[in-house]
Amino acid sequence: MNTRRLRTSLWRHDRGATVVEFALVAPLFLTALLGMIEGARALWMRQALQQTAFSAARCYALQEDCKTQAGTKTWAQTFARKMGVRITQAQVTEATRPTTCTGGGTIPMTRVRISVPFNSPATGFVPAAWTTVAASSCFPNPA
Repeated sequence: MNTRRLRTSLWRHDRGATVVEFALVAPLFLTALLGMIEGARALWMRQALQQTAFSAARCYALQEDCKTQAGTKTWAQTFARKMGVRITQAQVTEATRPTTCTGGGTIPMTRVRISVPFNSPATGFVPAAWTTVAASSCFPNPA
């Protein structure tokens, strides 16, 4: 009789249940939250690099401020810095003219490619995390 009373009294007491539930749910919630933040940061960085690659290809094709490959790389570095991304000239891997691009047919194009390592605390924990963010863009050469 005494053990039955003890069992029923343990089932009725819920002191500390909230702490236990929080301890079970908090790590999952924080992991999901930080994963979303890092994923959004990677997508933002890719969009900034895509805009930089497009603008650099346009500048190189139209020969406005960047008439050489080195000038295009410097221009891309400056533009990316304005977008909030730091790149080096070595990370602008290709600035070629004329070339062919997918969907461009036989139109001579200028292509710029940028590849930047993505430094994230999540890359050590998540094996599928991005380690490199890359962007490429083409712009038609004027006739």
